[in-house]
Amino acid sequence: GMVTIPIKSIPIKGYDEWFTLQQRTSKSKVSGEIQLKLIVNSVDAGCTEEKSKLFSLHKQLYSFLLFHEGKRQNQDSISLWSFRLPQESEVIIDLHQSFTGLSSNHATVAKWEAQCIHYIEI
Repeated sequence: GMVTIPIKSIPIKGYDEWFTLQQRTSKSKVSGEIQLKLIVNSVDAGCTEEKSKLFSLHKQLYSFLLFHEGKRQNQDSISLWSFRLPQESEVIIDLHQSFTGLSSNHATVAKWEAQCIHYIEI
């Protein structure tokens, strides 16, 4: 069987979804489903030194966005601010993760480290 998925329909974060198999020709007898995890990224998964640099850059970007949002909200107290970024900032973070090929685990750790540093500085 087959599944046709336009690349433009894949969200930045990708997705994990079940698809119903379709016939390849009118004579085909196809039934069933297939689970696909789809991620769009533009970087080869190779060099660990390069990944380390990309991880640091991702953490710096997130730190910058946290700093900017904290100043925008004029929040000096951690109790008044939950480290939530506006949707536009989240899109920037998601795009950066996708284009650099960072795994969701690496991106989560970078986010956590940036939040810890920001928390200490408040």
